[in-house]
Amino acid sequence: MNDFDDNMLERDLAEVLGNDGPAPELKDRILDATRTGRRATRRPSGRVMPLPVKRTPWGAYVAAAAALVLAVGLFAWAINRPQVSGNAESTTPLTGHQQPAPESNDAQRQEPEPKERPPVDEPQPEPEPKETPKPPESEKQPAPQPEPEPAPEPKPEPQPKPEPKPEKPDDVVEKPEPKPEPENPDTEAKPEERAVVAMVMGEASLKFRVTDSGDWVELNTSEIRQGWQLKAGEATDLRLSNGTRLRFDGEVTIEPGKLVLRGRHTQAYIDALGIDAPLAVIRDELGVDRDALEMKLNASEALFDADGSSVEIFCYFGSVEAGEKIEGGMRAKLSSRGLSGLRKLRDSERAPRLLKDLRPRLLFSEHYDHIKGGYESCYGDNACITLKLDSELTVVPGMELRLRFKPSKAGALYIQLQEEAGALQWGKWTKLVKDGEWLEWTIPFDELQRDDGRSEAPLAIGDRFKTINLFIQDGAEASLDVDWVEVVRVRDQEK
Repeated sequence: MNDFDDNMLERDLAEVLGNDGPAPELKDRILDATRTGRRATRRPSGRVMPLPVKRTPWGAYVAAAAALVLAVGLFAWAINRPQVSGNAESTTPLTGHQQPAPESNDAQRQEPEPKERPPVDEPQPEPEPKETPKPPESEKQPAPQPEPEPAPEPKPEPQPKPEPKPEKPDDVVEKPEPKPEPENPDTEAKPEERAVVAMVMGEASLKFRVTDSGDWVELNTSEIRQGWQLKAGEATDLRLSNGTRLRFDGEVTIEPGKLVLRGRHTQAYIDALGIDAPLAVIRDELGVDRDALEMKLNASEALFDADGSSVEIFCYFGSVEAGEKIEGGMRAKLSSRGLSGLRKLRDSERAPRLLKDLRPRLLFSEHYDHIKGGYESCYGDNACITLKLDSELTVVPGMELRLRFKPSKAGALYIQLQEEAGALQWGKWTKLVKDGEWLEWTIPFDELQRDDGRSEAPLAIGDRFKTINLFIQDGAEASLDVDWVEVVRVRDQEK
């Protein structure tokens, strides 16, 4: 064979055997044998067709990989399968201290080597888990991995209760959800945040509401709160917190130091005689200038008749300010144009229909119900029962002293008033006719005269007093029992 044949043969060997070709020594021996061998033939010139390439057995590799995956899956199932009763192992569930420590997921995901894999048909027994040392009691054990729970024992050990939801700290203030308007607590059913500005006197049929858009509700209490809108269908008596008397028919709102006349037609009678506290009366109706229809009075008695956009003013005692001063015994009309029609009161205007059946105005009251027996007593000639008022009272027109008492073995009763300093005093001596009976007397203040020895002038309007003395006289064994004492103010038309 020539060099050409050698090169062709060497190429054919490389194409057939690829990288698995023989070593150089073996290749030389093969070439020498082809040259000297008995069967050596001359290689035809030209391209020799290569032998078919031996195919790699890839199907065997795929089958081996599938078998390996199957074996790994069976091995993992055998390790994680639940315990089955029937062997020496008990079905009693392990307690928290007896349960083996769970293996990490990384260890479970490790695949065993194919050489160490046991046969699929005969799985080897499960390896015993390594016993982990028990943590100290102070350390909290990690929670075990969730596993299917076996059937419980008839009396299982109590399991720890789930931890309650953490409570919010006391110092955390929740932001309240917004409420629909009106949000002001004054509109709620609890009126304690509003001041009491008046009390209902006697029986009354009143309705009230707390906002202009609210519904009218029957009033079931004697207390009137600040800002309430009141509606009366007949004459209704109230006593303001400063002692002022109010009788009205219509709609009003009472504020500290202010009375608002509402509605189409509202009448309001005010008796503030002897009370040094200014009171503003305002006409409030849609389309009316509030500033133009504001009236003020202090220690006065007057009636206001609001009809539409004007107010008729009747001043009985004292004065009313309405741009101009309206003195006692005068009347006038106030509108958006100002004050007009100023003139003297007629007799019929002094007793309007609103004041019919008007009860006396109570200025002071002392009832001895808190004493055992229900009355106060004194014994001996010229013995005295003294009543101290909280503050001085100013004498006003129509003031009277009323009392209920029982004299015994006495000839006369002496009633005396004293000012706070004690320099001035007024009194009246009255002879007793009945003895040992309960009597009710009414003594007008204009019948009392000064008894200080310097003058005998009667008690006058504007005088002030703070003490009431009741003397029992003309009897060495005389005694006096007093049930109650009142100071009231009565209008001329009430007598």
